[in-house]
Amino acid sequence: MLIAAFAMLAVDAPADPLELHAARVTGDDDYREVLEAGVARRQLARTTLIVVLFVCSGLMVVVAFVAMTPKSADRGVAKAPGHSDDADDDAGPSSQT
Repeated sequence: MLIAAFAMLAVDAPADPLELHAARVTGDDDYREVLEAGVARRQLARTTLIVVLFVCSGLMVVVAFVAMTPKSADRGVAKAPGHSDDADDDAGPSSQT
């Protein structure tokens, strides 16, 4: 996602269509306003997509690091299979007086 966001930044923003230039030259204000609104929508959609890609990429990094963080029970030393933490259980009944 991060690569796609940087690729979108590297590509130029949507250019004005030729119809918009023609409407400006001929003085057709209504048509010019409609075309300018379309250009503004495309620019907003592009900006929104870039921001969403960066935010989602950052969120994925945060989630990945949270997922890798060891839990409190896993922070201790690894124990051999069958090993018990209770010293009394290993000593057996003969150690009790």
